[in-house]
Amino acid sequence: MNLQTFKIPPYVSELYPSYFSVFRSKIEMHKAYACLTTFFYAPLLHREVVDMLAYQEKVLQIGVVGAGFESKILNQIGEDGDLTVMDLSDARLSLCEQQTGKRKNMHFERADARLPLDKKYGTIVAPFVLHEMPDKSKKAVIKNALNALSKNGTLIVLDYHAPAKANLLRLLVRTYNRLREPFAESLAHYKIEAFLPNASKYTVERALFCAGLYQITAIKKKAAE
Repeated sequence: MNLQTFKIPPYVSELYPSYFSVFRSKIEMHKAYACLTTFFYAPLLHREVVDMLAYQEKVLQIGVVGAGFESKILNQIGEDGDLTVMDLSDARLSLCEQQTGKRKNMHFERADARLPLDKKYGTIVAPFVLHEMPDKSKKAVIKNALNALSKNGTLIVLDYHAPAKANLLRLLVRTYNRLREPFAESLAHYKIEAFLPNASKYTVERALFCAGLYQITAIKKKAAE
């Protein structure tokens, strides 16, 4: 496991003290937990993201997911593909390795995605991580990810979105986020484009799920004219 020197952001310690707990991480990385906390949309959302990955792709995943997500990526990219999983938490990285088993084409890095990345990737996936960050950090993570993409590479963001007014879950989710996930609100107010360093230089494709509650957004740099 590669270790990057950094300080845990204060907001992580304040809002997510259990993030570094092995016990809590085991619960939150279980398939049942993923299903319950996404109103049973997790399997569909995971499948949609995985289907966007190419065989033999070099992939960076920002943030451990668990619930079989990393194993699905490995199956999709094949033995000649490469998956690096980055996270702040040693506990989650270790549990992820236990879930997937040791793979020669899988690597783990305890690192802060707000800091510049020193490698290039064909695809970078950010699954349910941006909503846990202040807007300044969202912008830094997206900027670093875009800079780390190889030519014609893609950044895939899976996260919250603004639910439709008719969505019966809208009030419930908004109330929960205001109490427990205060940084998620900006994803309901702004499109991902608002966090790009220069939105005009990129093409953005977005698919919405659960009546707008979740989004999968693919970002690519436009070809030079």
